[in-house]
Amino acid sequence: LVDPVVDSVQGTFLRDGKTLILPKGGLWDRIEVPYAPPEEYDLTLVVERKDGSNAFMLGLVSGGRQFAFVLDGWAQGDLGGLDFVDGKGYQENETQIKGRQLPVGKPATLLCSIRKGGVTVSLEGRKLVEWKGAPSSLSLHPKLAARNPLVLLLAGWVSRFQISQMTLVPISGQGQRTR
Repeated sequence: LVDPVVDSVQGTFLRDGKTLILPKGGLWDRIEVPYAPPEEYDLTLVVERKDGSNAFMLGLVSGGRQFAFVLDGWAQGDLGGLDFVDGKGYQENETQIKGRQLPVGKPATLLCSIRKGGVTVSLEGRKLVEWKGAPSSLSLHPKLAARNPLVLLLAGWVSRFQISQMTLVPISGQGQRTR
């Protein structure tokens, strides 16, 4: 669904066949996935760090609210979690993950399960986050904002990533293409 020319919010993204390349660009480079997900869903991505040592960010939607899941963020590239929960960033809320998660050159499968009562994120079958709460507690950093507040986002922070697969399975409700 993603067209790098049309869907880029900031930065220059590329396609190589069915693979989306998130270049080693600026700090807030991001691209929209032109799809508003249903109320509950499972989103699976195969992501590979090509170079760099900082964050991969995935903009998600729950209860009509955008928020982000961050891997390998912060100053040393060794923190992650949901951004924001109750106004607190991943580096200071209860979803914080410590340690580098995405090595260079190794594809990894990321599964995000969005439910009415919470968010679960696993990497290679290992649970990283299991947060329970209302979607009203979630929000997105203003500098990561999308043009459409109901769609998914992909972003890299001064690191290059490749997305070779992205699949969304509806659990309840109905999603829709936004263009």
